[in-house]
Amino acid sequence: MKKINFLSLVFLVTAFGLLAQKKNSPTGQRVEPLQANDKPYEISFQVKGANDSVMYLAIYTFDKQYLIDTCYRAKNGTYTFRKNRKLDKGMYMLISQSKGKYIDFVINENEKFSCSFDTSSVIKSMKFTGSPENQRFHELVSFMADKTLDFNVFKAGMKYADSKDSLRQLQEKTRNINKEVDAFRKDFLNRYPLGFVSDFVRLQMEPDISNPPKASNGRNDSVWVYQFYKNTYWKDIPLGDERILHTPIFADKLKNFFQKSLLQIPDSVNKEIPKVVDRCKPSPEMFKWVLYWLTNWSETNKIMGFDAVFVFIGDTYYKTGQVTFYSADQLKKIDERFNILKPLLLGKKCPELLTVDTVGAKLCIKYGLDTCKTSDCLTKNYVSHRDEIDQRLVYLSASKAKYTILLFWDVDCGHCKKEVPVVFESFQALRKEGIDVKVHAVYTQHELQKWIKTLKEMKLIDPYWKNVVDGVHFQNLKEVFDIYSTPVIYLLDEKGVIRYKRIGAEQISEIIHQLEKVK
Repeated sequence: MKKINFLSLVFLVTAFGLLAQKKNSPTGQRVEPLQANDKPYEISFQVKGANDSVMYLAIYTFDKQYLIDTCYRAKNGTYTFRKNRKLDKGMYMLISQSKGKYIDFVINENEKFSCSFDTSSVIKSMKFTGSPENQRFHELVSFMADKTLDFNVFKAGMKYADSKDSLRQLQEKTRNINKEVDAFRKDFLNRYPLGFVSDFVRLQMEPDISNPPKASNGRNDSVWVYQFYKNTYWKDIPLGDERILHTPIFADKLKNFFQKSLLQIPDSVNKEIPKVVDRCKPSPEMFKWVLYWLTNWSETNKIMGFDAVFVFIGDTYYKTGQVTFYSADQLKKIDERFNILKPLLLGKKCPELLTVDTVGAKLCIKYGLDTCKTSDCLTKNYVSHRDEIDQRLVYLSASKAKYTILLFWDVDCGHCKKEVPVVFESFQALRKEGIDVKVHAVYTQHELQKWIKTLKEMKLIDPYWKNVVDGVHFQNLKEVFDIYSTPVIYLLDEKGVIRYKRIGAEQISEIIHQLEKVK
């Protein structure tokens, strides 16, 4: 809930790097065709001191920037972008021949205007003609540039003999400038309550938590602060307005809210997702980009159990037919991912696992199941010797222990050969402490003879350590248990419920000891 410092707006006055290309967009950058009542756009720039033979027009879209148009220097030195098509409303950039940014400006109420400036003093010399909203935007940019310069001059003139005193002075200067920025924004909104630039100013602002109530202990009520902050974070922000998408700060504001402002607990995050996403629905583009980011963020998040957010998004938006911006093949793949992860969420009972032990594996070798290349061969060989093989079947659910370590590994995996002995040592140490723990060690491949030989070499033999393999190919282990690399370790409780997953071998002992303390 850290306040956005005014220095985050330096993008308005600094050079810009290379632009993203359209192909990098997950959803594609849209340029709307000209409608019957639309007028072609015509935006002219008179740039003193510019030697560019060509300039570019680019638009901000979420966390990227996209080239929209190109123009060449006219004989009178002007650069005019002119096309018979409609432009998305939002914030744009004028880009130099070397792909550096000259200025930001807005396209909103008018797509026919001009701008002039001197490259030696861009902000001070900038003038817009025919665009009142850009004149207001320039007022905002000028103020922020002055405050940035004020801060930089102050910082450059500081003496650092006493680091604590210097830090105190810097913090005081920052507070004072922030107060000035807040006062300017409030005055700006009083003078211009409507318009895209005003919405842009609101997007920069954060909830005022400077005077929270006191808790019973006399300190600031942190619960109130958290609830007030998240409940008012998006107040007055028109999330259904596509213009907000085309700004350089919306993506960061969205990421800050979900990644830093909220408790990183699936239930807490899931409660807030519809409050944001559903407000975006009036704009298909806002809905598309916000949902895309949330989907990707939740799927790739490294916090254990965060896949519950990904599954929630799938159940709420994808499986209800609200997502139409992907192809049928893409939606199918995404849906398959949802279906794999949903049964594996923390708190869910672990899927049943049907395997054979080493004796059963020898039977599979004897009857040729390990060399079958087709499902017909497997079925025939299994059915022919079913009674004998079934006697060696091992069900995961039959593992009766307070804790069951479910380990998936491969004998040819170098990392497994380092991790599995650590699991074995931790398991035996826990047993010696009197803790009821068992291991279900599952070989994920099908070279059964090599597996049996490796077990002997690694001395992975213990009455409470069960070595098993899917010798009959009953299940697609990699899909059912989301095994895309090895080793993978799950920790189950006495009811077979997943308590931890994808943990490291060195974490097992610590986690179980913590669970023992809780109980």
